[in-house]
Amino acid sequence: MRPCLHLVCLTCVEEGARQSPTYLVRCPAKDPDGRRCQSYVNDSLLKRVLSDEMYLSHKSLMGLALQSCATEDCTGKFSIRHDMKTAKCLDCQKVNCIPCKAIHENKTCKEFLQELVARLDGVPLQNLNDDDDDDDDSRNEKIACATAGCDGIGHSLPGNERAVWCSRCKQVTCLLCKRIHTADICPHAESDSSDADENDQELQEGNAGGE
Repeated sequence: MRPCLHLVCLTCVEEGARQSPTYLVRCPAKDPDGRRCQSYVNDSLLKRVLSDEMYLSHKSLMGLALQSCATEDCTGKFSIRHDMKTAKCLDCQKVNCIPCKAIHENKTCKEFLQELVARLDGVPLQNLNDDDDDDDDSRNEKIACATAGCDGIGHSLPGNERAVWCSRCKQVTCLLCKRIHTADICPHAESDSSDADENDQELQEGNAGGE
């Protein structure tokens, strides 16, 4: 073990390796408050407790990309295979959406992305169009993400014609000014928010006049 030097049950180490979503296997020891040790089991111990077949299968995870859990303050990680859509974090037990790099249980990816853009714009949510084609990114296929150092490509957002979303860095790029679509950077996000405030005021005045 490194560097905790806990005395652990070998059966627990084997079970931890079976359940681990990455080639990293956490020490099974816990402190008096029930928190898991943050150290990892070394490779020599894994080779000792695992069968040859299981050890080779476990080592195959080393070539896969690692993704961190999206839960705030969670240190969990998991290996990503090309066909994975979700992954459950063993540390916090939350289900992570792999493409969105976020946790949005009980919401589709389309709903999550639409709410994300609405929060950035400061405007009311638009209704989803069930006829939208999830794979139709043709109009945005050449829109590069505006985040410095990110080489991601923007993807279309349901119900939104003025911004694209980067699945790599999770930022939204304005199609009009090619900047990050937040009120402190993008002037169009500011105008969206102002329009929304005016609409709300008109609605309130209309309601007051009808009373």
